[in-house]
Formats: sequence, C-alpha cells, structure tokens
Amino acid sequence: MNPYFCERKMYLKGEQTVEGVVNLYKPPGITSHDAVKKVQRMTGARKAGHAGTLDPSAEGVLLVCLGRATRITEYLMGLTKVYTLKFVPGISTDTFDSEGRVLERRPVPDIEAGDLERLLERFIGEIEQVPPAYSALKKGGVPLYRLARRGEKVELKPRMVRIYSIKLLDFSRTEVSLEVECSKGTYIRSLVNDIGRAMGCGATLTWLRRDRVGRFSCKDAQGFEDIAGGRVEVIEMSEALSHLPVLELDEQEAEMAGHGQIFHPDRGCAHEGRIRVISRGKGFVGTGICLPDGRLKMEKVFV
Repeated sequence: MNPYFCERKMYLKGEQTVEGVVNLYKPPGITSHDAVKKVQRMTGARKAGHAGTLDPSAEGVLLVCLGRATRITEYLMGLTKVYTLKFVPGISTDTFDSEGRVLERRPVPDIEAGDLERLLERFIGEIEQVPPAYSALKKGGVPLYRLARRGEKVELKPRMVRIYSIKLLDFSRTEVSLEVECSKGTYIRSLVNDIGRAMGCGATLTWLRRDRVGRFSCKDAQGFEDIAGGRVEVIEMSEALSHLPVLELDEQEAEMAGHGQIFHPDRGCAHEGRIRVISRGKGFVGTGICLPDGRLKMEKVFV
C-alpha cells in the first residue's frame, strides 16, 4: 500500500471518464508535452496537462493531471522537488548539459570531497539564478530554446530560488553525483553551471532524475508500459492535494460553497490561507481560502 495515497482509483480505458493525477515515470528521450499527450491517448482522458516540466533528456516523476484535475496543476507545481544528478567538471557547454556544444575545457583543480562539500554550502538557501538560454521559458510566446537555436540573444534576468539541501553522493575529478532538494523554478542545469564556475573549471550536467515532487515519489510512479496494460492508477484530486489543510463541510454548507457563497462554516476555519474542502455527501468540493475573519471563500469548485 502506498504510504501517502491510500485512496486511488483504477480505470479501464473507455470504462468511464478518467479524472485525477497520474504519477508518471517519464523516461529520457521524450519531452514532457509529448509524455502528457501519450498518457492522454492511452487513457482516453478529455484533457491533460502536467505540473512541472522535465527536460527531454531527464527522467523521473512527472505529474500528469487528467480531466478536471488540470485545474489543480498550479497547486502541485509549487511542491518541493528532489533530484539526483551527475555532472562532469572541467567542461562547459552552451546548454549547460552534455547535449550542448562544448564551449570550453579547463583543468579540474586538485580538490578533495570535503573541499567540494564546503563549496556546495554556498548554494544552500535562497539564491539568485539565471535560467539557461536553452529552456522552455518563453519570451513573446516563443520558447527560449527556439530563439537560442536561431542565434538570437536574449537577456536572461536572474530570479530567486531556494535550495534546501545538497548532498554529495559520489566524488571524483571526472564525475560528481549530488542529491538536491529545491523549490519550484530551480534549474538544475543552471545550478551545475554555477557550481562549476565556483570550482574554477566549469561543469556540465550529464544525467538527471527527479526523484520526488512533494510526496510523489519515483518509487511509486507508473511507466508507459504499466498504463499500456489497459489499467491506470489515478490519484483522486483531494488526495493529490493532501499537502493542503482540509476542511469538512456538511451537505448544506457544501451547497453554499458550490454556489460561491462566502460564509462561516460551523466547524470554523482553523487554518488561515488555502485549504481543500470536502463533504461526506459530495466528496471533494474544491479549494478555498480561509479568510482572517474565519469565513470560507471558495477558490475552485468541483461539485
């Protein structure tokens, strides 16, 4: 039994409308967009989207939202991510990974694992990071990687991201392995590039796996071959949002919430801010905001 999500639904293709979140193990060699479309075709879902892009060469957890669950992607994108990665010191490329054009080769300094661990401590906390020129970020509706391939120079503005931890898993002068826990919006390729510059020799990402998004682990993820068997394990929306505090309403209150009324629930809003709202009679009602005065204001309604 999954330790985090005990209530899941199994769907047979064509049996009923597929709705919820699929924890997909995206293999390398496919874009996140194409992976989502493949899951959509395999499940027959009417709508599909994902909660956070993975580079085509990367693998691991990709949260695919099906049906009405596409409306909760914004709540999932903000979850903490954990990555395992490998990089080669002494080489710099234009994409910050091994698929790019080599720009420079430099000798690797004679450092020990302890020296690198002390250097990595500089990157813990809130840091300023410049996204890679070859990325899915858009300018004027055009992905940056397309502009870069055309030879167009784009001024990339730094943004703040948070690195919660960096663990050195393996070290040699030819390859380094790390585990990184970070906030949304963090580009691991940029982090590796910055680490390489701090080392004084440059560095290039050679392998990347997203191990976890919030409580969604790659150990529990489904591959395309699992879904191709005709059955897909789908996490219900309320369970997928289990990181949000929950408020249970009675049926009358659920009706009020469903009509967008702002009111004081009988049980009160114990948690100020965003919550998930459920009802015994109607199941998952939606997401809402607990106002400072204790009233409930619905944000997205699903009943």
